[in-house]
Amino acid sequence: MLNLVSEMEGDQESLYDLAKFYMRRGTSESENAEKYMRDAYSFGMKNQSIALQYACLLIQSSRLKEAFVILNSLAEAKYEKIKVYLLLQILANIDENTDLAEKYKTLAIIEQLRSNGSISKLGAAKTNPPTGHVPKPKEPERSLSGSGD
Repeated sequence: MLNLVSEMEGDQESLYDLAKFYMRRGTSESENAEKYMRDAYSFGMKNQSIALQYACLLIQSSRLKEAFVILNSLAEAKYEKIKVYLLLQILANIDENTDLAEKYKTLAIIEQLRSNGSISKLGAAKTNPPTGHVPKPKEPERSLSGSGD
Protein backbone atom coordinates (compact mmCIF):
# COMPACT_ATOMS: atom_id res chain seq x y z
CA MET A 1 0.00 0.00 0.00
CA LEU A 2 2.83 2.40 0.84
CA ASN A 3 4.45 1.77 -2.53
CA LEU A 4 1.18 2.63 -4.24
CA VAL A 5 0.86 5.82 -2.19
CA SER A 6 4.41 6.89 -3.03
CA GLU A 7 3.64 6.34 -6.73
CA MET A 8 0.54 8.53 -6.45
CA GLU A 9 2.34 11.43 -4.82
CA GLY A 10 1.51 14.55 -6.78
CA ASP A 11 -1.46 12.96 -8.55
CA GLN A 12 -4.40 14.94 -7.23
CA GLU A 13 -7.13 12.60 -8.44
CA SER A 14 -5.49 9.50 -6.95
CA LEU A 15 -4.95 11.25 -3.61
CA TYR A 16 -8.56 12.40 -3.68
CA ASP A 17 -9.76 8.86 -4.39
CA LEU A 18 -7.66 7.56 -1.51
CA ALA A 19 -9.13 10.21 0.80
CA LYS A 20 -12.66 9.17 -0.22
CA PHE A 21 -11.74 5.54 0.48
CA TYR A 22 -10.70 6.39 4.05
CA MET A 23 -13.75 8.61 4.56
CA ARG A 24 -16.02 5.68 3.70
CA ARG A 25 -14.25 3.57 6.31
CA GLY A 26 -15.56 5.83 9.06
CA THR A 27 -14.22 7.87 11.93
CA SER A 28 -11.48 5.35 12.75
CA GLU A 29 -9.73 6.36 9.52
CA SER A 30 -10.51 10.08 9.66
CA GLU A 31 -6.85 11.02 10.19
CA ASN A 32 -5.82 9.19 7.01
CA ALA A 33 -8.74 10.72 5.12
CA GLU A 34 -7.73 14.19 6.27
CA LYS A 35 -4.08 13.59 5.34
CA TYR A 36 -4.85 12.51 1.78
CA MET A 37 -7.52 15.17 1.30
CA ARG A 38 -5.01 17.82 2.45
CA ASP A 39 -2.45 16.46 -0.02
CA ALA A 40 -5.01 16.42 -2.84
CA TYR A 41 -5.97 20.00 -1.97
CA SER A 42 -2.37 21.21 -1.82
CA PHE A 43 -1.45 19.60 -5.16
CA GLY A 44 -4.39 21.19 -6.91
CA MET A 45 -5.48 24.30 -5.09
CA LYS A 46 -7.34 25.40 -8.20
CA ASN A 47 -9.80 22.50 -7.81
CA GLN A 48 -12.50 24.22 -5.80
CA SER A 49 -14.58 21.08 -5.36
CA ILE A 50 -11.77 19.43 -3.42
CA ALA A 51 -11.29 22.63 -1.42
CA LEU A 52 -14.96 22.60 -0.40
CA GLN A 53 -14.80 18.95 0.65
CA TYR A 54 -11.56 19.54 2.53
CA ALA A 55 -13.19 22.44 4.39
CA CYS A 56 -16.07 20.15 5.39
CA LEU A 57 -13.59 17.57 6.66
CA LEU A 58 -11.80 20.27 8.66
CA ILE A 59 -15.08 21.34 10.24
CA GLN A 60 -15.75 17.74 11.29
CA SER A 61 -12.25 17.61 12.77
CA SER A 62 -12.90 20.86 14.71
CA ARG A 63 -10.18 22.69 12.79
CA LEU A 64 -12.38 25.69 12.31
CA LYS A 65 -9.83 28.41 11.54
CA GLU A 66 -8.35 26.42 8.66
CA ALA A 67 -11.83 25.71 7.30
CA PHE A 68 -12.71 29.41 7.61
CA VAL A 69 -9.69 30.43 5.50
CA ILE A 70 -10.56 27.94 2.76
CA LEU A 71 -14.24 28.86 2.75
CA ASN A 72 -13.46 32.57 2.59
CA SER A 73 -11.25 32.00 -0.44
CA LEU A 74 -14.07 30.01 -2.06
CA ALA A 75 -16.54 32.82 -1.28
CA GLU A 76 -14.21 35.36 -2.88
CA ALA A 77 -13.95 33.11 -5.94
CA LYS A 78 -17.80 32.94 -5.99
CA TYR A 79 -17.74 29.14 -6.00
CA GLU A 80 -20.99 27.42 -4.95
CA LYS A 81 -22.03 30.54 -3.05
CA ILE A 82 -25.04 29.03 -1.28
CA LYS A 83 -23.11 26.03 0.06
CA VAL A 84 -20.12 28.15 1.07
CA TYR A 85 -22.29 30.72 2.89
CA LEU A 86 -24.16 27.98 4.75
CA LEU A 87 -20.88 26.36 5.82
CA LEU A 88 -19.60 29.76 6.97
CA GLN A 89 -22.84 30.14 8.92
CA ILE A 90 -22.20 26.78 10.61
CA LEU A 91 -18.69 27.89 11.52
CA ALA A 92 -19.99 31.15 12.98
CA ASN A 93 -22.63 29.23 14.98
CA ILE A 94 -19.98 26.87 16.35
CA ASP A 95 -17.88 29.91 17.29
CA GLU A 96 -21.03 31.42 18.90
CA ASN A 97 -20.82 34.51 16.73
CA THR A 98 -24.54 35.05 16.11
CA ASP A 99 -24.14 38.29 14.13
CA LEU A 100 -21.76 36.67 11.65
CA ALA A 101 -23.95 33.57 11.47
CA GLU A 102 -26.96 35.73 10.65
CA LYS A 103 -24.96 37.55 7.97
CA TYR A 104 -23.98 34.33 6.20
CA LYS A 105 -27.49 32.92 6.52
CA THR A 106 -28.88 36.07 4.91
CA LEU A 107 -26.31 35.92 2.10
CA ALA A 108 -27.24 32.28 1.44
CA ILE A 109 -30.94 33.16 1.29
CA ILE A 110 -30.27 36.05 -1.09
CA GLU A 111 -28.22 33.81 -3.38
CA GLN A 112 -30.96 31.19 -3.33
CA LEU A 113 -33.56 33.78 -4.29
CA ARG A 114 -31.30 35.05 -7.08
CA SER A 115 -30.80 31.56 -8.44
CA ASN A 116 -34.59 31.05 -8.47
CA GLY A 117 -35.10 34.34 -10.28
CA SER A 118 -37.13 35.75 -7.40
CA ILE A 119 -34.82 38.73 -7.12
CA SER A 120 -32.57 40.26 -9.74
CA LYS A 121 -28.87 39.62 -10.07
CA LEU A 122 -26.52 42.02 -8.37
CA GLY A 123 -26.40 45.28 -10.33
CA ALA A 124 -29.25 44.36 -12.67
CA ALA A 125 -32.67 45.92 -12.65
CA LYS A 126 -35.52 43.49 -12.74
CA THR A 127 -38.02 44.28 -15.43
CA ASN A 128 -41.48 43.05 -14.62
CA PRO A 129 -44.47 43.83 -16.79
CA PRO A 130 -47.03 45.97 -15.00
CA THR A 131 -49.50 43.88 -13.06
CA GLY A 132 -52.41 46.30 -13.23
CA HIS A 133 -53.93 48.05 -16.24
CA VAL A 134 -54.69 51.73 -15.94
CA PRO A 135 -57.32 52.70 -18.52
CA LYS A 136 -56.71 55.79 -20.64
CA PRO A 137 -59.27 58.56 -20.19
CA LYS A 138 -61.84 58.63 -22.94
CA GLU A 139 -61.69 61.54 -25.34
CA PRO A 140 -64.94 63.33 -26.09
CA GLU A 141 -66.54 62.21 -29.32
CA ARG A 142 -66.47 64.67 -32.20
CA SER A 143 -69.05 64.93 -34.86
CA LEU A 144 -67.98 64.34 -38.41
CA SER A 145 -70.22 66.98 -39.88
CA GLY A 146 -67.89 69.77 -38.79
CA SER A 147 -70.78 72.07 -37.92
CA GLY A 148 -70.11 72.06 -34.24
CA ASP A 149 -73.73 71.17 -33.65
